[in-house]
Amino acid sequence: MVLSDWNLNFGAGGRLLGRAQLVSADSKFAIVPFKSQIKVYSLATRQSVRSIRLDLDLSLVVDAAFSTQDPNLLYLFTRTNTMVVVNWREKLASPVVATYTLQLPAEIVRFVRFGASENEFYFIIGKSTTKNQPHSRTLLKSTIDSQTQEISTLKNVVLFAMSVDRSTLAYLTNKNQLYFQSGDGPLEMIQFAYKTPITSLAVSNAQTPMIALGTSSGIIQLIYVSDNTKPQRLLKWHIGQVNCVEFSTDGTYLLSGGQEKVLVFWHLESDNQQFLPRLNGEIVDIELSASTEELYGVSLLLNGSDREFLVLSAVDLTSRLNVNGVRPRFVTDVETIEKDRRRLAKNSVVLEEDNLTKIKHDFSSHFEVHPVSSHCYFPYGAHLQSYDFVRNEQISVITAAPTIQAGKVRSETSIQDPEIEQLAFSHDGKWMCTFDKLQPPEIDNLLSRNDVQYALKFWNYVDGKDRGGWSLSTKIIDPHGPGVDVVAVAPAPQSYNDGLAFVTADVKGGLRLWRPRVPKEIYQKVGKDKKLQQTAWTLRKVRNGNERTDVQSISICWSPDASVIAIGQEVSISLIDVNTFEETPVQIPSIAGSRVRCLNIIDKYLVILARDRLVSFDLLTFQTTDLAVKVHTQPGSRNLLAVDQNRGVFCVCVNYYSKTYNLRSRIFVFEPAKLQPLYVSDHDTGISSVRFASGMSSFVIVDTDSRIGILGAGVSSLQEQRELDRAYELSTLLSNAKQMASIRKTESEAENERKVLNSQIFEPILDNLEGLPLEALFDRVMKIIV
Repeated sequence: MVLSDWNLNFGAGGRLLGRAQLVSADSKFAIVPFKSQIKVYSLATRQSVRSIRLDLDLSLVVDAAFSTQDPNLLYLFTRTNTMVVVNWREKLASPVVATYTLQLPAEIVRFVRFGASENEFYFIIGKSTTKNQPHSRTLLKSTIDSQTQEISTLKNVVLFAMSVDRSTLAYLTNKNQLYFQSGDGPLEMIQFAYKTPITSLAVSNAQTPMIALGTSSGIIQLIYVSDNTKPQRLLKWHIGQVNCVEFSTDGTYLLSGGQEKVLVFWHLESDNQQFLPRLNGEIVDIELSASTEELYGVSLLLNGSDREFLVLSAVDLTSRLNVNGVRPRFVTDVETIEKDRRRLAKNSVVLEEDNLTKIKHDFSSHFEVHPVSSHCYFPYGAHLQSYDFVRNEQISVITAAPTIQAGKVRSETSIQDPEIEQLAFSHDGKWMCTFDKLQPPEIDNLLSRNDVQYALKFWNYVDGKDRGGWSLSTKIIDPHGPGVDVVAVAPAPQSYNDGLAFVTADVKGGLRLWRPRVPKEIYQKVGKDKKLQQTAWTLRKVRNGNERTDVQSISICWSPDASVIAIGQEVSISLIDVNTFEETPVQIPSIAGSRVRCLNIIDKYLVILARDRLVSFDLLTFQTTDLAVKVHTQPGSRNLLAVDQNRGVFCVCVNYYSKTYNLRSRIFVFEPAKLQPLYVSDHDTGISSVRFASGMSSFVIVDTDSRIGILGAGVSSLQEQRELDRAYELSTLLSNAKQMASIRKTESEAENERKVLNSQIFEPILDNLEGLPLEALFDRVMKIIV
């Protein structure tokens, strides 16, 4: 196997920016920026119909707007004062139509509106900040050739808001002074009774100017700008902080959201309220557009910095679109990467060969690939996200531990949700093992505040009519004893009990072997009701560890023939006989040299990833091999090594700093006994984790931008790859065509008109395909189906 036999492609996943989302004027498409690409979603099929990749760091984008002259054009505005015009609808050789660099006195914070033509722009400029810190804000008019005119400037602004039609602005200073501005007019100070800290701000259109102030106490203050005789109103429902408020286009409704995970609709004339409860996360932004009054955009904050974007119908509040990115749970927040870069640059740290891989923080994450479906399972909090990287969309979210469904407010925020710490699948993919930890809340100094509860759970996959799901079969509280944490779970290979077993290891070095109570050969439906017989997982073998002290580093792995289990504790490695569950008389020499991060047995070789080296050891000859590499690793580096047992190779990812202090990575594929790698590739960001997908015979890699990459062998032919891409795109077109046809037909039409589809009907459209654009092929398919 040579270098050309391997192919690496990062084309799926990504993390939502959480800003600059748009819905097209015809209400048919949603534009959602990710950090690595822009995705176009069809609201009819709820699927991504196009991915736009730009030579631009999309994390710099602060706002976006559709062209008022050409609906196919999208303007992107960055904090570096760059304006990029993109054709988001038509497939061109390059989606970028034009790029402009504006010479402005400060950074673009928000785009306000176009001027008399699309060569004139209104911006809010100043210093960008993610928190409500006081900064000067200037309303600036600029032409495309950077001729600027300052409209107004206000100092110490902590919040500002624009109306839906972008005609009015409202500002709030750190001294709680409120200002209103209509068009290019002067700033007008608005008097109001300050009660509690203000956390959100909204202003209505110029026809009925009103200002809404959301507060940290949950009260919303409503101020009538045009009529000083009207008293200010207080809207009360929220208990926690109000994160966002927004007026409807005609000013009859006010929308608000906060920590309760409930979207509230206030009818301002009748004082009636409507609620959309039980959303997946805390509401942090509400977006309305003057051109699409029947749709609302809502951004939700999930665990950490992950976001979810919803498009809701204004008529019946049903979801028209739900957009999620990949949700890996990083050990250290990835925002620290930029902080580390600035710190190193400020101190002018000299990077040499010995310290390039000395990364201060651990940016690894844990995920597993289902051995049959090849879906990626990402644990975050008490949930598991199932993500299909082939279709590039979320499949489902599984709640693997009980949580508070409603949002947490006030003292409830100290109540922590359970955290899934370990995850593994059986060899056949029918069983899943999870381990979660529940930290008691620090309330009233309870004596039980240090009593952490652990739970080991075994899940069975049950097939359904439309889509199957995971069903909890067995739950074991404190599987290794009270207060003992499980730090590793390893599924058994196919050679042991048909792969139906798991081994767990705790912080004291103890081992537990778990197997189902009912043998696999009698899994069947029994009894009069023919219900599936309940299977319970039970403890079969025990090996106690050191009861006195906790071990900082534990790693376990099975041998392919299931004869031994290797366990690494700190710097020592032992072999455990699976039959007796006792340590074998064979002693492994001290070759790790430092704390063991990860162990794997490939054929007869034991591969060891330690804190400062990567080595392998021949278990038959008891000799070290040629593979010996010096590398610095973090505690989570066990997630950076994966094994392909069929090919007898493994993939390891190493993060390092570039000369400009940016986090980069290098991906290697090794044979366990050779120093020369089979494959080497550099990646432009850090790598968070890597796993092997047995269903696809490929390595699945997740980077720190939450992108998913596929590293496979035997896909070196560019023509073959193009044919696969075309086949997948054709399959997507056919799928979308069928869904569009079902949407367009009413039930009566479906009853009166039944068309039989077979291969002969599609033969005419497959003639003369040479040079035929995919759009034309799509039209041919639609004419036959509809």
